[in-house]
Amino acid sequence: MAKKWVGGLIGLEVLVFGLLEGSMVTLGLLVAPVVFKTITSRDLAGRVFGNILNVWVWPGLVCGLILLATSLLTLLKFKPFSRWLLARTVVLVIMTGLIGGFGLVLNRIDTIQNALTQPIENYPADTNPRLEFDTLHKLSTNLLSAALILGLVWLVFSVIVLVRWRAVGLIERTKEVSRAEQAVPQVV
Repeated sequence: MAKKWVGGLIGLEVLVFGLLEGSMVTLGLLVAPVVFKTITSRDLAGRVFGNILNVWVWPGLVCGLILLATSLLTLLKFKPFSRWLLARTVVLVIMTGLIGGFGLVLNRIDTIQNALTQPIENYPADTNPRLEFDTLHKLSTNLLSAALILGLVWLVFSVIVLVRWRAVGLIERTKEVSRAEQAVPQVV
């Protein structure tokens, strides 16, 4: 029974991790370049991409919280205590906090943009609101990049945990049946 529970938990983590990390990579490597290439006004492109990120941040937080809940459950359920399970959990606490902080920074950027009387690129680079906007933009990029990197760290820690679980028999390697073995009729 415990092995089925572990398998279901691993499956949930793989799904949620794939959604979270995949969405961050998709936003950064595909959506942002297309938006900024297609929309000629940098201000408008930034607002459009900002709206996309504002929609993403809530599902991103939910994914982080689901991963954190499964990691806490695993940490509390399995004995003896494992530093790798603890490390996975700490990474997820930080990663989810970074995504939450990213959402707060996005909110402040939106507030600045909504108060503007002209596109942000028309303001001198050395005066407010441009200085604050540029600082927040760099901070938001760094927060999301750090969350993405921590997700990869979590993946490495998770693989280490799985290898150790397999070594102690908590999870089993699935037996793959070759086509030759499938073709051989079983004599009873």
